[in-house]
Amino acid sequence: MVYVDSGPLPDGATLSLSLDPAVVELPLPSWPELEANGSSLAGLDQAALARSRELAVPHPAGVARDPLRLTTTERRKVPISLVNCSFSLDQLKAMAAANHPSFAELDGLDVTYVELATGH
Repeated sequence: MVYVDSGPLPDGATLSLSLDPAVVELPLPSWPELEANGSSLAGLDQAALARSRELAVPHPAGVARDPLRLTTTERRKVPISLVNCSFSLDQLKAMAAANHPSFAELDGLDVTYVELATGH
């Protein structure tokens, strides 16, 4: 499993509880919207942004709206690569220790951490 600036969510977590049930897909937001919500476009020139937009596909809304249900411990046997772009490994470890929802599940997992100094 590969995560970028996130980790496995805990049981019952949801990304967007307020998402209208009628919404089926979430298109890629505009670049200004992404930046306003904390995403970094560092290192991406206009050609890369244009290519990203060209290749983007909508995200299924149910994945963002519906609570995650974890029903087996087998998931803990899957090796994980976690690519850190927006923060340092020390910051990530601090968030995991503080039980941040995106990183609390990392404890006890087989994780390979990769730092990539770029935007997200």
